[in-house]
Amino acid sequence: MKLYRPRRTPIAAVVSAVLASAATLAPGIVAAQASGALEEILVTATRRGETNLQETPVAVTALDAEALSKMPARNIEGISAAIPNFSAARITAFNAASFAIRGVGQTDIIVYLDSPVAVNIDDFVMPSVQTQLLDTFDIERVEVLRGPQGTLFGKNTTGGLVNVTTKKPSLEESSVELRGLAGSFGLYQLQGALDLPVGETLGLRFVGNYNKSDGYYENGATYGPTFAFVPEWSGLSGAGNGDDVGGDDIFNGRFKALWAPNDDLELLFQYEIVRDRSDAVPSFNDTPREPGCDQFGVSTPTLDDNCVFVWNSIGVTQPDGDPIDHAATTNRNDGFMATGRGQRIDVDGFFLNLGWDLGAVRLDGVAGYREQESRLPNTYTGSVPVSGAGEALSLFDASRDDDRETTQLELRLSSNESEALGWVIGGFYQQNDDVFCVAQMLGINEFFGDPTGNSIPSILCNQQDAEAWAVFGDVSWNVTDQLTLGAGARWTEETKEWTGRPQASVETITGGLSWDDFGEPLDLADFGRTDWPGNAGVRSDEESWSEPTYTVRLGYQFTDDINSYLRYDRGFKSGGYNDQTGTATVILDAFLAPYDPEFADAYEAGLKTSWLENRLRLNGAIFYVEYTDAQRALVTRVCVPSDQVVSFCDDGVTQGRQFQETRFFNAADVTVQGFELEGTALVTDNFTLSANVSYNDGEYDKFEADTNGDGANDVFLSGLPLTRTPEWKYGVQGLYSFDALGGQIDLYGSVAYEDANVFYYSDVDPAFNAVLDERTLLDASVTYTSGDGTWFVRAFGNNLSDERYRIASQVVANLWTHSQFGAPRNYGLQLGMKFGW
Repeated sequence: MKLYRPRRTPIAAVVSAVLASAATLAPGIVAAQASGALEEILVTATRRGETNLQETPVAVTALDAEALSKMPARNIEGISAAIPNFSAARITAFNAASFAIRGVGQTDIIVYLDSPVAVNIDDFVMPSVQTQLLDTFDIERVEVLRGPQGTLFGKNTTGGLVNVTTKKPSLEESSVELRGLAGSFGLYQLQGALDLPVGETLGLRFVGNYNKSDGYYENGATYGPTFAFVPEWSGLSGAGNGDDVGGDDIFNGRFKALWAPNDDLELLFQYEIVRDRSDAVPSFNDTPREPGCDQFGVSTPTLDDNCVFVWNSIGVTQPDGDPIDHAATTNRNDGFMATGRGQRIDVDGFFLNLGWDLGAVRLDGVAGYREQESRLPNTYTGSVPVSGAGEALSLFDASRDDDRETTQLELRLSSNESEALGWVIGGFYQQNDDVFCVAQMLGINEFFGDPTGNSIPSILCNQQDAEAWAVFGDVSWNVTDQLTLGAGARWTEETKEWTGRPQASVETITGGLSWDDFGEPLDLADFGRTDWPGNAGVRSDEESWSEPTYTVRLGYQFTDDINSYLRYDRGFKSGGYNDQTGTATVILDAFLAPYDPEFADAYEAGLKTSWLENRLRLNGAIFYVEYTDAQRALVTRVCVPSDQVVSFCDDGVTQGRQFQETRFFNAADVTVQGFELEGTALVTDNFTLSANVSYNDGEYDKFEADTNGDGANDVFLSGLPLTRTPEWKYGVQGLYSFDALGGQIDLYGSVAYEDANVFYYSDVDPAFNAVLDERTLLDASVTYTSGDGTWFVRAFGNNLSDERYRIASQVVANLWTHSQFGAPRNYGLQLGMKFGW
């Protein structure tokens, strides 16, 4: 695996190159400047209605429905090409978002973890990364705010915010919009929206979206004879069946009712539904090969001291050939495993948005309740060998299941008409309760002499009740026509209560029952059963955190077309608990204790400019961010020696069982600095060119932790580059439109580059770090729209250069590495129509 080594390219050279590019465009723009201009972009970043992006003093990029419709992206993950310093990947082994901005991003699926990059939909905070990859069909506008959002938006974040606004029902015209898409890998998509005004004050909107695909992976991993499990003389091997895996099967929809009895009042009710029955995400075994480590020819080998990774010792490592063709999933459906049935995610949400213009002030608010049930089985190792008994072996299969209930209420009162003084005050409340169980089938234990690892699941269950409330305010004062001063503050208090039981077999928990006496793992999340002996190990803990966050800023308008700003933001992300606590069969005090909050202090200077009668728009920002007590996950070891006394592992432990447990540490102090530039040029009336470039220079100033509890630090990552922080990132998008065949043809092309970045650090050796690859992706589309605008046909292609690049990768202590890859070259055809009456 390639080791990421950041390149130190001078910032000045890139700035000069971008400015030179802008100068090159200018002659063509001047020739056409009399006939058109770029459209005004409106954003909601100030929380006082909509403001012109060019006059809003924060680094924000916005894409409206028309811009989204031109892009081949099917969900908001695909917009990263158009957003500087916004990196989109996946959580390893899950269809979950790993969004990163300016040095921070989530890399773990931990259900209780607050993401440093939030996603809000119509002001409702999405609490789970598992359902943040929103389809773009029903989106009116998406705004990506970069930097800590510590004052105005929902829960605090230290990295940034993806703020999504969906389309409202029409009060004026009934209409139907239908789209159908067919593409590579058996993909088809059906989308529809129906707007029905009822009288003059009520509008209804029905939106549905169904995605189905076979998946672009092949269940083709072959391992055998795998000598640790298969006698050499048997001739047995573990081979994938060649089926397509990793496909989608998702329905989502929204019903909306908008009531507007007059011009001043709007009430929007929404019901959200998601039914996801996609395949379990397959994995590729990415464990680096170590020479001489996969050579055992006996049924029960001894670990070779020269083999760093256990997987090398048992002959299960990276296969040869295209990784897309060598993914693996066991497809088993027993022992609480359901990789054959795939993942199951059910969402039902109810939301009410209020907008009320009261003259001098305006009242806005959102109240919502959302239920999410997730059943997420996986084959984590990317390998399916055959055991000595001739059966498929789940080296490490698991199903992570949770039921989440989220309630939110937010109210904001803001100034409406004052030109000199603008302000907003408000309050926020969220209750986010989650019950979690993971069932694991650990066939790897057969290697250590446990014959039940592939047949008896172990269960870990816990729950967390989280409550957050905040009050906030922000004021902006136009001192003169040119100078604006602003400041804001927020007080947040969060309380989290955790209850859990150590990992054990169902028999041990219940005193004799087996897994097939229960419908699903969550049936075992009953911590009050006094007749279950395993509940004697249940432990609970509660912690509260309260913190102020704030912002100050200065804006100066040099001319009508040149605006500048300086700002400081303090961000805060709450502490919390870990859903892996108890993996080591007992809950030690050190493991039960929560990790503490993470803080960010961000300094930013920005310039927003328009040129050539608004045919050229160039915006830029430089930033410097210090993160303190940064929350980072590390793998710790707990040993159960032969006397069954559980303790942290010492180097001298040579017998008994050893357990791996992921823990979070406030181990890191981080500094990241860089810049971002983005621009749009109306080169001619028919040709629009957009580009962005961003640079991050970030490293761990201090990253040390004591993972084995002996009082001395044993992990040292100080001075290394940050995870999920590509040093360089750029994107170029072009749209050329012209009249032909009685309608309009749009030619769209996109080039997107992102530097390599570390996803997970190995505590074994830097050569084994899990890295997301450097990549340059080419996308294109051709769209014909009829002259009356009632129908269109679009042909598109993604990843036209057919690159192989990791979108997720995780190193699991000294056991193995597993990864997922982006889609190879793919094509599609989409038909759409819209008519009204």
